[in-house]
Amino acid sequence: MKIYRNTQEIARKEKLGRRITLTGLAILFLGLLASFTPTWFPPETPSPNPLIRFVQLYWMYISFGALAIGFIASNLGSYYINRFAPRRWPGSNRIARPDELLAQGLKGFDDKYSLFLWRLPGASYLLVGPPGILVFIVRGAKGR
Repeated sequence: MKIYRNTQEIARKEKLGRRITLTGLAILFLGLLASFTPTWFPPETPSPNPLIRFVQLYWMYISFGALAIGFIASNLGSYYINRFAPRRWPGSNRIARPDELLAQGLKGFDDKYSLFLWRLPGASYLLVGPPGILVFIVRGAKGR
């Protein structure tokens, strides 16, 4: 079987997932710091720094906004990491990406078949052979 991978796209989305996850965690940390602001700087003694004064007045909105944005960003980043980053699979010592495991599972096909991984915009996993075109929809499932 011939395998055609878009490795540049896979590497780009893996890097994007890691960056989005770290950004989301940093936003969550800043929201945590904003929630501690009232105890660090009591409201009866106003700060001369305008940034600290702004955080002092609107700490609750900043904290809840950071919670929502950080949670969404962290989940979006972990979605990309689950699809494009290599990881250890349950019941195996192998570290691989999901597309590598799919290619390994289909290794018994001869050269009449071609597997396209992340090459076409509408289909992530596409198997082309004599019987026709098969589009795989790969879903993450925990457990056996």
